[in-house]
Amino acid sequence: MVVDKELKAKLSEQVFYSKYIATMLVNTQHQIDMVNPYCAELFGYSVEEMIGQDTAFIHTSVNARDSFSEFADKEMTLKGKTSAIYPFRHKDGSILWLKAFGEKLQDGTYLWTGIDITHEKLLENQNLKQAQIIHQIQDCIILIDFDGHIQSWNNGASNLFGYKYDEVYQKHISSIFKNNKYFMQYLNDFLKMQKNNFEIELTSKYGDVIISDLTFTILKDTNSDESGVICYLHDITERKSIELALEEQKNQLDYYASHDVLTSLPNRMYFQKYLDVLIGEHQVLDDKLALFFLDLDRFKQINDSLGHEVGDSVLIEVAQRIKNVVDQSDVVSRLGGDEFTIIVRNVNNDIKISNLANELISVLSKPICINNQMLYISCSIGISIYPDDATNHKDLLKYADAAMYKAKEEGRNNFQFYQNEMTQIAFERVILEAHLREALQNDDFIVYYQPQIDIKTQKLIGMEALVRWEHERLGIVPPSKFISLAEATGLIVELDRFVMRSAIKQFALWYKNGYNPGKLSLNLTVQQIHQTDFIVELQEMMDSVGFDINHLTLEVTETQIMKHPDETIKILKQISQLGISLAIDDFGVAYSSLSQLKKLPLDILKIDQSFIRGLPDSEQDISIAKAIIALAKSLDFKVLAEGVEHKNQRDFLLQEGCDVIQGYYYSRPITAKEIEDKFLKESV
Repeated sequence: MVVDKELKAKLSEQVFYSKYIATMLVNTQHQIDMVNPYCAELFGYSVEEMIGQDTAFIHTSVNARDSFSEFADKEMTLKGKTSAIYPFRHKDGSILWLKAFGEKLQDGTYLWTGIDITHEKLLENQNLKQAQIIHQIQDCIILIDFDGHIQSWNNGASNLFGYKYDEVYQKHISSIFKNNKYFMQYLNDFLKMQKNNFEIELTSKYGDVIISDLTFTILKDTNSDESGVICYLHDITERKSIELALEEQKNQLDYYASHDVLTSLPNRMYFQKYLDVLIGEHQVLDDKLALFFLDLDRFKQINDSLGHEVGDSVLIEVAQRIKNVVDQSDVVSRLGGDEFTIIVRNVNNDIKISNLANELISVLSKPICINNQMLYISCSIGISIYPDDATNHKDLLKYADAAMYKAKEEGRNNFQFYQNEMTQIAFERVILEAHLREALQNDDFIVYYQPQIDIKTQKLIGMEALVRWEHERLGIVPPSKFISLAEATGLIVELDRFVMRSAIKQFALWYKNGYNPGKLSLNLTVQQIHQTDFIVELQEMMDSVGFDINHLTLEVTETQIMKHPDETIKILKQISQLGISLAIDDFGVAYSSLSQLKKLPLDILKIDQSFIRGLPDSEQDISIAKAIIALAKSLDFKVLAEGVEHKNQRDFLLQEGCDVIQGYYYSRPITAKEIEDKFLKESV
């Protein structure tokens, strides 16, 4: 490095190689001609990297370089030298603060020396920011001396308490917070090092009560000598209000976590915990408990046909009726849906339990008036006994549930005590489901046909296809067992399609062979109808065997339609437009409205067999049958009565204008071969 005589005079070797003084020579083109090792190290470069570079790279920007050079030129022109505190940029992008000294040499170049004051500048900025933060912070910061006189009062304190700084300076803190005797007490506790954080209520200048979180801290000067107390107050008035509201909400949530929102009865969680407690108590007392599992019969029909609001009103009324019947010591719970449990304490004999069960059945069978409409329900009750049947809540509930299903199987509207064989029945149901799935895979089902007869001509006009299951080990499985299981497991769609496919194929074959089987009636579930590919699949089935679409009638139960009436009616209209006849099955057992009924694109209305059994002796069945036939005629529907078993039933229906009958009077459901032999060959 070549250094001229003037520069040598300015720089001593001690300065040039100093580890504390940065030295740099800059020419008139802002380029670095010389830099000492410390300067290069300070900026993060090597000497070689800096020589010949434009100084812009150590400034924060080109504009900053020009501004600095302009300032230096003016100063040196006037004084011959200059000094300034200025920010520069390190190689890593961080800011360096230097106290720079500049001098212009005779050849026009600038000699700069500088001292790194970055640390001091950062501390200065930090202290300035901290002072601004303390003054502007929303929280209240008050500085008092050890006697309690106010030395500092920030904006947060002014905003919170309404006093300006000049109103409180040098005043005793107790004169500002006159209404609170605890402030000085808390301060004394702090000074005795007992505690430094408190919750306190203080009054503002305008009389507002402010709940604050108060923290004391000792202030120390630069020599670490204690010089006062910092009082930090955070307004928690709103938070306390929220906490109070949350506490109330928590109490409500605790209640709702253990109680049913609709009926206000204890829920399943509460029931299980309480039953465990009672079991523990009765173990000590050597006493018995009875657990009632109560399920409403056909409640789903009310919910689906009349809506959930009506259903909810029914549940509320049922809950109230149950509570009115049981003793105060008994615990009534709603497990969900239409399922209720009752824990009956201090059971001495079965007569008490039976009397209570009968009373519940009687009370719940009375009509319920909702929106001026009389609704009729019943219930099925299963009963398990502690410790006779089980000694834990899970088994007691499971066994009471099994007994309730037994009550359902016995015709509903009754009660059953748990018996050991009921567990076997539940196990058999699981086995049956496995066999059902296997049977669907293996096509183990058979389609039977029940003739439908024109009541006037006595001739065959069609048949209803009905599925039967002949299991190689289980034997004949009644439809009442596996149809409901198929619906519950979702297998009903696949089962329906098997029946559709088999029956359509058989009818097409009969017509091809010159027989006249009439119209084929197929039962459909709502699950089937709402399958997106149902109509396409049905058409493909018919096309594949040459089945005439005009020979098909689809039957949907009234209950199924009322589950999703608007959506179902829309799909049924699409089916009707294809030329397929539609029948409503089991009419009269659900709560459908006339407004919904007249929207349906129906051709046939089937009277449920429950209204046929009592004909022609039951006045009630006579009235119902006449009303249904009259309604169907007024809507231009054909009427089909199912379950006709006797001649006097047929004669009554003929007299009242029924069109078609179906039942054991003419034939049970029989195989396709038997249909040919008994009905089709005769008509050829």
